[in-house]
Amino acid sequence: EPRRERAIDAVVSTHAENCTTVDEDQLTEFVVALFGAGGWQEKGAYVSLRGFYEPGQRKPEKGDIVSVKVNGDLTRSMDAIAAGAIQLATYMATREEPYNFSPPVALFNNPKGWQARNEDLCYAPALSVDVDDDYEAAKAILKPLLGEPTVGVHSGGLNADGKPKGHLHYRLGKPATTSEE
Repeated sequence: EPRRERAIDAVVSTHAENCTTVDEDQLTEFVVALFGAGGWQEKGAYVSLRGFYEPGQRKPEKGDIVSVKVNGDLTRSMDAIAAGAIQLATYMATREEPYNFSPPVALFNNPKGWQARNEDLCYAPALSVDVDDDYEAAKAILKPLLGEPTVGVHSGGLNADGKPKGHLHYRLGKPATTSEE
């Protein structure tokens, strides 16, 4: 399948007045882009949806991490992931402290959403690259190796040079299920 970048500039966007909105369509598009190939939903797994506060702000509390069980047909599973992500992003948008919402990128075999350890990983539908330097330069470097990203997300942050930070996600032909893959 040809890869093309989908510009998802901000799933959760902070505006100048400290007003925050959640773009439900972009968040749903993200879920479909990463999880739409399937190959993972029939065995049952959990997506750990997470909201993170800036370091030193406060410890996570109930509701900051949500575990969504996916098991059954592909459409229902993706709907459950998208609904859970929208719910958590909306909850995080009501918080007064600075926060980061983390869109789902993997599935785990542990129903405790706060335990997303290496040994709990069961399906990785995409290779995800965290870009803290130059987003456009990173895309250019990776293109000959991996092709166009399936999804590119501008995280809203800027590096020391004022260039946008982001994440590049490359959906795999089949989900990785072992650390060797």
